[in-house]
Amino acid sequence: MELSKKQFKYFIDNEPNFVCTLEKQRCSCMKPDGNRCRRKVVIGLEFCFQHLALKRHLKIKKSTIPNSGMGVFAIDSRLPSDDTKTILFHGERNKKRGTGDFITNYNGETISNTEMEDRYHDFTAPYACRINPRESVDAACSRGLGSMINSTTSYSAANCEFVQKWHISPSVCTSEPRRIFEMEKNSKYGMERTISFMKMAFGSLPDKIIKLLSVYLDF
Repeated sequence: MELSKKQFKYFIDNEPNFVCTLEKQRCSCMKPDGNRCRRKVVIGLEFCFQHLALKRHLKIKKSTIPNSGMGVFAIDSRLPSDDTKTILFHGERNKKRGTGDFITNYNGETISNTEMEDRYHDFTAPYACRINPRESVDAACSRGLGSMINSTTSYSAANCEFVQKWHISPSVCTSEPRRIFEMEKNSKYGMERTISFMKMAFGSLPDKIIKLLSVYLDF
């Protein structure tokens, strides 16, 4: 594993409680000549900025959500920047197959929930999510693209959904959960990818109940 010069520091009571150096990876995209891209990536693993735009039609830039840092946006270099009609990603509600377009994986470091609590105590982990009663994925040190998707304070404004799907590997006869983001609503050029952490936290409840909770909790 190659490390960058960037550090992540999480403070509690003005003291650094958890510190790590961000991982650096080589862009995973293969070029038309058969050679792998040589650019190195720290924020938004696994593609460099050029291939993220070309392969995934996404770009990392300043978020439209106040105090949220960087965010992930839909782009297409083939379209004019003022295009407001072309749909780049189709949502779940508009697909007969019942799933929205794939956005990205949620990659990071898989750690125990005990370690998660050691790092962040009872506070919100900025780049992490719980995936089961025992484990969490923390992208603080391995900053995958999925961790850059921000949560909107408006439940109805969220256009992405966080899902877990089982990936089966026939070669080793095993399966493992694959954590991904899918589109929930149609998305056009320039729109920021957003999720609702209310839905991530209470996704097993009926949609109407989650909406009521989001209003009650002002989230």
